[in-house]
Amino acid sequence: MKKIKYLSIIFILLLLFIPSNVKTATKEKTYLWIDYPKTEQIKQDTMEVNGWVMSTYTNKTVKIYIDGKQRQEKIETRARGDVHAVIKGYGTIKENPEPGFKSILNLKDLNDGAHTLKIDVVSDKGEILATYSKKITLQKYKTLLNIDYPKTEQIKQDTMEVNGWVMSTYANKTVKIYIDGKQRQEQMPTRARGDVHAVIKGYGTIKENPEPGFKSILNLQDVKDGVHTLKIDVVSDKGEILATYSRKITLQKYKTLLNIDYPKTDQIKQDTMEVNGWVMSTYANKTVKIYIDGKQR
Repeated sequence: MKKIKYLSIIFILLLLFIPSNVKTATKEKTYLWIDYPKTEQIKQDTMEVNGWVMSTYTNKTVKIYIDGKQRQEKIETRARGDVHAVIKGYGTIKENPEPGFKSILNLKDLNDGAHTLKIDVVSDKGEILATYSKKITLQKYKTLLNIDYPKTEQIKQDTMEVNGWVMSTYANKTVKIYIDGKQRQEQMPTRARGDVHAVIKGYGTIKENPEPGFKSILNLQDVKDGVHTLKIDVVSDKGEILATYSRKITLQKYKTLLNIDYPKTDQIKQDTMEVNGWVMSTYANKTVKIYIDGKQR
């Protein structure tokens, strides 16, 4: 019995010296509920934030943040009889005369992509009574990128045609082409595509896409044969990537066939050796080099 009592005292002392990771909860009971946004995928340039908060604390405000930056849009409050009727133990009508809140956030200054939405209920003393956080993916502009050429991964020439079309609800956009992350600066003329306008709906009109077709002939003479990455981005005038396409290509610019007539065997029994053969290639300025044990002869 003495041993158990002794161990209990040691355990209590250890708890006193171990730092706690648990934050002290506020004495005020607060319930925060978010109705909107319902999904993580936001496909517009405005976003409604809508919900309600019940609390035993009277002087509180709702603050909305995206990526840690507070949004200054107006937050409207309103009565919610349905909430008062159901939610008990989190203050009365006296503390929560208008528990409902709503704000329409303007997202035009945000780039498309992943963001963090955070909503805090804050007391007039700056204490956070309740908080809510979620990841959202912003896609303000609908953009469809189609690539007609190149059709195969095997490119057997020193030029490559990149041909396709793009439709978007965003007007001021450009197409950028990269090979292995390096942008190619070749001219890229655009052209009207009546067939595209006739079929593709919901991705902008002729006004936003007067010439959806594009074509560029890339010069690959500076790119070595082998595997490379072709990437095509549709970029807004603000630098946002509206759509992207990526694929691996295997470049084989020059067809070359090498044939060796002599020596015919691996065993050479003399102090001279004839090397005899021929080479055919689509490349003109070529030479033949011979090595033994890595040393050029």
